[in-house]
Amino acid sequence: MAKRLSRSEPKFRSGLESWLVRKIHTGTLRGLPSYRSLHGRAVRNAEEYARQLLVSLRDLDAEFEVLERARDDGRSFRSWVEAQASDRSLERVDPTRVRWAEA
Repeated sequence: MAKRLSRSEPKFRSGLESWLVRKIHTGTLRGLPSYRSLHGRAVRNAEEYARQLLVSLRDLDAEFEVLERARDDGRSFRSWVEAQASDRSLERVDPTRVRWAEA
């Protein structure tokens, strides 16, 4: 059973947790292709995978190794999402506006 923090206890949220929450709530992950985790177990919807990572990171009873693996998976997922975003921004570049590159 998961431990619960009392209301008076401040809840610490890591930068990775904050990033995951922000991406889930803004809907950024909905338009991305399916994601294959580092260990290649299964291909999943990006938003579903982010929610699973968030649950793993918030598990107060998890062993250190399990939590560290979740952090590694989260960092890998974050890099993948950011790479997808940069790829999509490059697709939106108007080729007529970058004529200087051809010269």
